[in-house]
Amino acid sequence: MEQQAVEVRMGQTHLGFVDAAKGLGMLAIIWGHMDYLWSTSSVWFSSFKIAVFYVVVGLLKAYRYGERGQRDSCAQVMKKRWYSLVIPYGVFSALAILAHLAFLTIHGGSRLAALKGDVILTVTLRGVATLWFLPTLLIAELLFAAVRPEGWSAAKRILVCVLAPAILCVIGYFYQGMDIPGADRLWVQVVRNLFIVLAKSVSGFWFMLCGYLLYRRGKAAAAGKAAGAGGSAGGESGPVAAESGPGFQLL
Repeated sequence: MEQQAVEVRMGQTHLGFVDAAKGLGMLAIIWGHMDYLWSTSSVWFSSFKIAVFYVVVGLLKAYRYGERGQRDSCAQVMKKRWYSLVIPYGVFSALAILAHLAFLTIHGGSRLAALKGDVILTVTLRGVATLWFLPTLLIAELLFAAVRPEGWSAAKRILVCVLAPAILCVIGYFYQGMDIPGADRLWVQVVRNLFIVLAKSVSGFWFMLCGYLLYRRGKAAAAGKAAGAGGSAGGESGPVAAESGPGFQLL
């Protein structure tokens, strides 16, 4: 009876823990914008407030892959995200630029320079203010669809999970201390913005992959426990555990 209840809950399209994770991330973002920047609490919340959304996307992808057998190609991701990410990015970018120009009109300032800077940020996908999250999430999902991690070997999973954050940390360390000549030139700004967008997207992909693997590991552990309980009831717990164990390994 209990096993049936678990199966029913896992078969539902609504996952309560996903709502809880997204709610926690939203509260952390709100707090980060209310609190003084770089205060202790703001820095602590910043360690997970954005990453949690990427992890949730990875969890949902693993759920769809495992429970429904769905596989999203890059074209399908673009089609699905066109109205939820691409169009909102364009609309809110235009509104943000207009608001910036209106502010400078009232309080004074160079509207032409502001317009140029905002357009560069928008076109290079770095985004005005916090709008960078939308294209970064889209690119991370496209990367996930392109590499298709469900078919990876154990060695490849370990390699990506370990090397990806290490490489990003090294690149970020040297980039932060780099004195770029001609930083005000247009091509330098474009290259710098594209580099930042790519780095954030790869980082988002890594968190997405973590969510995907965590769900698969949790699902495998639950299935293994259920199989062990069933075998124990039938007096065959030893062989069942021996057969099911390796098949549910994450790495």
